[in-house]
Amino acid sequence: MTRNRLILPLIALMLGASACICNPLSWFSNPGGQRTSDNKPVFNGTSVVSMTTSKGIDANGCPLVTATSFHASEDIVYAVAKVRGLHANTALFARWIPKNGGNGDIEDSQIIKADRNYDQDVCVNFDLQPLGSYHFKAGPYTVTIYINGNPADTVNFNVQ
Repeated sequence: MTRNRLILPLIALMLGASACICNPLSWFSNPGGQRTSDNKPVFNGTSVVSMTTSKGIDANGCPLVTATSFHASEDIVYAVAKVRGLHANTALFARWIPKNGGNGDIEDSQIIKADRNYDQDVCVNFDLQPLGSYHFKAGPYTVTIYINGNPADTVNFNVQ
């Protein structure tokens, strides 16, 4: 009789536990959707509308002459992102990566923080310049714009 008293609660406990394990997603109604909504605050409503590389910028920081190919002797390459919904304190930076170089050749721009909320689309630009009298290393490059530390958009360009 004592043995039956121990077995029945044990069986009931096992059946109850198996009912919970049978539907492990019952705790999470939509884990993928939850992850997406968790990431929304990262960009804080800010998005890259378009992005390009350029040989020059105007007074508003927008591209003058867009280009995807640059000569190794150029003084500067600009990455320009047209940004929508830029809010105060949103941090942006560019990561420049030569595709035929090592990880030591990766360069991050200075972080730019928005000084206020912008109601209209704005151009945010970053530049890459060779050091001293050196020239750019020939080959393919990518530049990625980051918003609050997260990649937002990438463009490719070549140096010849």
